[in-house]
Amino acid sequence: MSRVAWAYPASAVTALVVTMATCGMPSASAAPGDPACPGTSVTAQQFVGAWTGPDDPTTTTLAPDGALRSRGAGDESGTWSVRPIGRTPGAGQLPDDGICVLWLHWTSPAPSFDAFYVPLKATDTQLELSYVGRGNTLTWIRADGPR
Repeated sequence: MSRVAWAYPASAVTALVVTMATCGMPSASAAPGDPACPGTSVTAQQFVGAWTGPDDPTTTTLAPDGALRSRGAGDESGTWSVRPIGRTPGAGQLPDDGICVLWLHWTSPAPSFDAFYVPLKATDTQLELSYVGRGNTLTWIRADGPR
């Protein structure tokens, strides 16, 4: 596994690192009012809302209660949370288990799978995320208007 280094502080850069793994883990829960990753500026509240990609008709909604829903080509659902990757099924997939991730736990349709994203930049209208294992950067644009 290669080491990841950022020239910018985590608050200035948002990368989405996503790794998908089939998993029978219990559902995740979001705690938007709590600091998800102590020592960072990342909070669950930054992710609450409806999001879409610039060239993708699918809308993914992260609800304040931790519910996750995606609507587009098909309907998918599950739960989401923000926490250090070491406290998820993705533990050991990054060089530091303390790195904060957006964890999407998809349960429907079966089989369930988990996706992990490392946030590098988050604004009221846009998220930039890096897919774990692929290295590409994803951009999500708020579909439900600025907060």
